Amino acid sequence: MNEEIKTTEEINEAEMTMDQLIAQQESLSESLNKREIVEVTVVQISGDYILVDTGAKKEGAILVSEFDGKTLPAVGEKVSAVLVKRGSDERHSILSHKKALEMKGWDLCKTAYENKERVKGVILQNVKGGYIVEVLGVSGFMPLSLSELHTAYKHYLPVGAKIKAVIVEFSKEKQKLIVSRKQVLEEDEAVRRTEVLGQIKEGDVLRVVVAKVDKERLFLRFHGIEGVVTLENIAWKEPETAIANYRRGQRLKAKLLKLDKETPRLEFGLKQLFLNPADALKRRYPY
Repeated sequence: MNEEIKTTEEINEAEMTMDQLIAQQESLSESLNKREIVEVTVVQISGDYILVDTGAKKEGAILVSEFDGKTLPAVGEKVSAVLVKRGSDERHSILSHKKALEMKGWDLCKTAYENKERVKGVILQNVKGGYIVEVLGVSGFMPLSLSELHTAYKHYLPVGAKIKAVIVEFSKEKQKLIVSRKQVLEEDEAVRRTEVLGQIKEGDVLRVVVAKVDKERLFLRFHGIEGVVTLENIAWKEPETAIANYRRGQRLKAKLLKLDKETPRLEFGLKQLFLNPADALKRRYPY
């Protein structure tokens, strides 16, 4: 009696499993026909095609070329795909893994755009006025004007370069995706400058580089932050003559006289590194 009950339970379980399998196949077939993204199982790799189980009598086929530069999926592995061309009992249905990733990518790009999140991208091609960039499986455009921290008039990034960017324009309907690397660089530069400015104070003697020289002032750079030395702070005597001795790219020490963290702008002094001749005279000949 117990054996009969056990056999009946096994039959019921088998029927449930078969019913579930049929339901899954019908669901998969329905999703395929709606051109929705589905997960299909690789059953064979044959020549130029990867054959996958679509629940139909004839397997579906994905071009091997869609995995260029990537590891081919193994038999039994699931891959995302979308139906491109319906087949028949004698002909394979054609599916696309690349298109499925692109469809997923548009949804991911939309989320990143709405949340103002950073995305990773790869330079695919240099074109007139900018770059073609792949972001989350979607091809977008990055203008030269949005590619560098400062204005760029030519291509500096090689094909294959990996970048971080933000999506500044998005339209799935128009298949439009514009990204900016410049915004990321500006944000990172702002953080870096804040950290640098937090480590210095007025009165510090800092190592700087001469960026530009004119008749009235020296322009300096401290860790990429601009600073200036006015003529009156060049030297105690004959500053007009002294300023002519400085050259662009020259490294020197300067005293920080004024720090404006909001601008940020630094004001330096060179003569302050030396004793005022008048004070030296007073020390030597006190009254």
